[in-house]
Amino acid sequence: LYPGLEIREKDLCLSLFTNKAKAIRSHKKGVAFLFTKALSKELKFLKINLRLLPVFKKPATYFGGCKAIEQELYQHVIDTQFQITIRKQAQFCTRVETFKKEGIHLKGQDLLEKTTQVLNAVHAARTAIHQLETNNLKNANLVQFLSELKNDMSRLVPRHFVRLYDSERLTHIVRYIKGMQIRAQRAVVNFEKDRIREKTVSGFVSKLNTLVMDLSPDAGREKREAIEALFWLLEEFKVSLFAQELKTATRVSEKKLEAAIHEIERMV
Repeated sequence: LYPGLEIREKDLCLSLFTNKAKAIRSHKKGVAFLFTKALSKELKFLKINLRLLPVFKKPATYFGGCKAIEQELYQHVIDTQFQITIRKQAQFCTRVETFKKEGIHLKGQDLLEKTTQVLNAVHAARTAIHQLETNNLKNANLVQFLSELKNDMSRLVPRHFVRLYDSERLTHIVRYIKGMQIRAQRAVVNFEKDRIREKTVSGFVSKLNTLVMDLSPDAGREKREAIEALFWLLEEFKVSLFAQELKTATRVSEKKLEAAIHEIERMV
């Protein structure tokens, strides 16, 4: 059996677990719970510092509104800063003092800035695509394509994207969203050209989906990370095809994608 802290409703308990990984996850959440109590005053200022300006009210509607995003930002800081493995009182007290000196209320500022950039990018892209749909209602194929592009955007930036991605990833997300907007605008001008390039992309998307569906629950961490890396490499590939002026974060080609897929297929 493995001991660990466990949150039960509003109470914090010491429990025994039969699974070590589960015990560690639960214990980290319990430690975070203790930090929120010890740093309650500092966390009040953190919430104030993570508030969105009124200008983001409309862009935030896609994600449940400003309050929902502010809560996601706050929880992201709690999860990343407080969920750590501590089992001694002295270690806990030392860490509390460190948080006070470093200014926990200032944490999340970079994440807040990157989040607002994503909000603006999504709002601009959706607004532009909606206008394109309105202007091309008689072109059923184009309207369907634009609708699918918005669905891709929603999958890339889901409602809880703040807790899903770190600051560095959000920087790339902004570029991918801008790439989708550029692609939509160019597809209206030359839809056939987009379709030709889409065939190349769809082949790799299909292979990625197959790898995900065939992923065993017992698959190793290396394979899971490789599949995730392939997903992001594919997003970079889309930028290279449909919005070259945005540039890619890494070199990407069909050959590199094929090599990555082959490497994953041989993993256990």
